[in-house]
Amino acid sequence: MEIVTSNANAPLGIGATIEEFSLSEEGRMYWIASWYAKVLGYKSMRTFKPVIVKARENCTLLGISAEENFKKFDVSEITDHKKSYKSKSRWDYKLTKFACFLIAMQADRRKPRVRKAQLYFLHLMEELNTLMTGQKFLQRRASRENIRELNISLTRAAARANVEDYRYFINEGFVGMYNKSTGLLKSKRGIPSDSNFYDHLGMTELSANIFRIALTTERLKQMRKPTEKKAALEHKRIGAQIRKLIQQYANVNPEFLPTKINLKRLSRTLKMAARELNEETSSLIKGDAQMLLSDRAD
Repeated sequence: MEIVTSNANAPLGIGATIEEFSLSEEGRMYWIASWYAKVLGYKSMRTFKPVIVKARENCTLLGISAEENFKKFDVSEITDHKKSYKSKSRWDYKLTKFACFLIAMQADRRKPRVRKAQLYFLHLMEELNTLMTGQKFLQRRASRENIRELNISLTRAAARANVEDYRYFINEGFVGMYNKSTGLLKSKRGIPSDSNFYDHLGMTELSANIFRIALTTERLKQMRKPTEKKAALEHKRIGAQIRKLIQQYANVNPEFLPTKINLKRLSRTLKMAARELNEETSSLIKGDAQMLLSDRAD
């Protein structure tokens, strides 16, 4: 493994770019996680590791290979460069530039260095910054996955409660919460009929639906001698209760909560960003890196 920078342990300084602190391997640039932890203001890998785990999960949710962007390795691989690289633990991660971006977006925003890193990456991708502003994509994507998993449990609970017409059962829950059927709700809010409803919701509404699904699942499990009609009525009742909570605390009916950009569109944009970021670092190794080293030598 070839060290591109002369000091992989140095923090980013004024005027420095992240490329100056990279490792080169097979024509691609990587950054060491333990170094990046210090850059973002984390005192140890122990406190930084949960951020890496969450970023890896988000990478997988996007349909992008976590293994390619977060490569765990034995630090003995780079023992020839101990003067340039130091780590207290045996295992570390080689991060692509896209992995660094995901980590920055997932890290603790209370840290000034994290906020600077987020601005750095969003400045690199101005179009992505414009598209992502106010979208809370990663939080929404995680909540959307939560809903998918909870709906599996709800389907099983409904089957045990003798629900045969599952569409009718689900629609009753929506009527209770929104005072509208799912089809009419999509039409009124400008959501395409062939698009998944949850992919367009903001965090407040996603959280409310998570609550509805979870409560209904638990209620169905507790019902004695359940029937399809009883299950549907219970779903509608729980939906209506959550509607009242939203009215009380958000001062708005849930059907009037603002919709967001489709998660699928944001996912496609992030996948393109991943390719562009990682391809950019590859091209830098071929040309710009040599120019950078020459300038530093002067």
